[in-house]
Amino acid sequence: VNIRKIVKPRRDALLERMRVARATRNTSGAATSTTSSTQPALPALPGMINKEEIRAGVRAVIPLLAECYDAAQARLPIKDGKIVVQMHLTGEPDVGTVIETAEIGGDAHFTADAELVECFQQTMLSVELPPIEGGGTIDVTYPITFAPQG
Repeated sequence: VNIRKIVKPRRDALLERMRVARATRNTSGAATSTTSSTQPALPALPGMINKEEIRAGVRAVIPLLAECYDAAQARLPIKDGKIVVQMHLTGEPDVGTVIETAEIGGDAHFTADAELVECFQQTMLSVELPPIEGGGTIDVTYPITFAPQG
């Protein structure tokens, strides 16, 4: 599954394009992809994604989350542990899919570190996935285990 790291203005533009496409599809039965942003619209990532493939997409994000973990290791009282990411994804054909919300739970020694949790959340929110088949939303809970290298 292809993923693309995006910045907040592009994420906001994608969410707006999805809102417009969803509204158009709901009123006319056909989606269009328009944008009111001044940034040029990137084409949607190739392919479509379904609920099963979302897990592969999340696995593709793990190296980015590992950067958060690596930066926090010196602050963590216990170096290994697990987080649980509860995500709400929204997507539209011809537009793409973004993680609309990401809540971080898991081991207390990880969740007590506000900077680490913020890094995990912002990383998840900065990812674009291929469009959801048929458009709509999907809720996913995904556990991720971290341990020091070596």
